[in-house]
Amino acid sequence: PATFTLIMSANICSVVVFVAEDNCSSRGSTLLVKIASDEGECGWGAFSGPAIVGLAWFASRVLAGGQNVANFLEGRTISSPSDIQKLSQSILTSDSLPPNVWAACDAALWALLGATQRRPAWNLLGLAQTEKPVIQTLPATSASAVVEAIELARAQGRVWFHLSSSNTSLISAAAGAIGEQGTLLLSPRDREPLSLPAGPCRFIVINQENTITSLTHARALFTSRTALSPLVYFADVDAVGGISMLLEIAKLAQQCGIQLVNAPGTSAMSMLTAVHALALLPTSPIFTFVTDPPSSLDAAPAPASLPLAPWCALQPNTAVAVLAPALSMAADEGLGFTISEDIVRLCIHPVLLPIDAESILYLQTPFSDPIRPVKRSASAREHHRQRQQQQQ
Repeated sequence: PATFTLIMSANICSVVVFVAEDNCSSRGSTLLVKIASDEGECGWGAFSGPAIVGLAWFASRVLAGGQNVANFLEGRTISSPSDIQKLSQSILTSDSLPPNVWAACDAALWALLGATQRRPAWNLLGLAQTEKPVIQTLPATSASAVVEAIELARAQGRVWFHLSSSNTSLISAAAGAIGEQGTLLLSPRDREPLSLPAGPCRFIVINQENTITSLTHARALFTSRTALSPLVYFADVDAVGGISMLLEIAKLAQQCGIQLVNAPGTSAMSMLTAVHALALLPTSPIFTFVTDPPSSLDAAPAPASLPLAPWCALQPNTAVAVLAPALSMAADEGLGFTISEDIVRLCIHPVLLPIDAESILYLQTPFSDPIRPVKRSASAREHHRQRQQQQQ
């Protein structure tokens, strides 16, 4: 009979970095990192960055320079979460890479270890399978649309809601429909002071005072808390440096009795990445990207309401979990999504890298070779020629 040996360790053998156009990202472009093992497994991570030129510079930091991340990871073996956390701590304390760019590498390492051991990232951390309360994002179109969305979501058992608006009438309508048992998270659209109604729901305004930017920042906030300090804090998995750092922040929040929520407005892949670390806090709510309310009390939101990039697909169990009234911890291996490299290659951004006039914004290198310029396609050359004419 055939025998099957479960491989527990991943020996890193290659790193590939792509910068691709992404219409589902609010910033239009995404940096993707693929880390592969010599056993043929791979893990993907992503960061929806600033301008395309900024992403080009970030890509060069991953693959080029005397202390680049690719050389740092060369030949290393990961067999447990602690291995990844040590690598993450080393990179972030040395300031060799911005936290949000390392977050993509960190996610790729977690996905690689999960694929190698055939386990989801939350299970690698020894966490129990759980369900997390879902935050229902409300449409900021009209008071009637807000009330209708709240009524449908409440029928599904949701008590956390999010509204991205400073409009007093919308906020008042939401508060009245939510009632005393619910919580309304507010993301103001401008810097003007918010005028909040007297109730009846609980209000939490997402601002700089309750948004965590790093593990050091979290320690400072949590240790200096007073009776007036927030009980709910927000953290962007990309901004803090990835799953490894978010997990440390979640541990601090657990010790202090604080609810920690992933930040709104990030990409769907970032949300799926964050939930593995935030599984440590089962009562803390989670932002998903099901923004459309169900069409009826018996209908679930359509998968089309998930703004996934064309190269990204949810794994089967994760797709069901995200659409559920409460977000279930899915048993899919890795981070719960798959990336099609073929589609990524079709979406490569046809803009020149600032570090090399002959290289386009697509870098691929095994550790043994330097960065090699990639020959531009006819469409990329034409695009560059048109840009030069416009600049002239």
